[in-house]
Amino acid sequence: MTKTREIDVSDVVIEDEEEAVALAPAPADDVVQEDETADIAVLPRGAVEQADGSVLLTLDRPVNITFQRRDRGTRRETITALQFYRLTGKDLTEITNAAEKVRERVAFALSLRKNKAATNGIFDRMDAADIARASRVLEYFLGSGPTTGRS
Repeated sequence: MTKTREIDVSDVVIEDEEEAVALAPAPADDVVQEDETADIAVLPRGAVEQADGSVLLTLDRPVNITFQRRDRGTRRETITALQFYRLTGKDLTEITNAAEKVRERVAFALSLRKNKAATNGIFDRMDAADIARASRVLEYFLGSGPTTGRS
């Protein structure tokens, strides 16, 4: 009869040539929130849901921008609010297929229903805090699942 010995895996380290990794059991206090509100995204300050499901976000810092089109000439705008529309499956496919470094801008353009050139001009002039709040509007449309502590 062979004797087996129990090993505490929190003390085991697997060494290989490039790195050492400690094996440890998941902490017993890992909790997954499953209550009704855990998966409900909340709109940021200054955002109001409209009757059609779109969200109007008032900017803290208005954006002054000049647009130029060959067929319409030049027009100057002060943008004080942005209206975001819900995304579709087609939109999500386009966002996923975009290069990683431009996905956020593509998502903005699709949700704003503006062409990418106009969106880039607006985005480049937006205050970072307004960009963060706008990103939360997009998260609101997508919802969020329970948090497990891992990403």
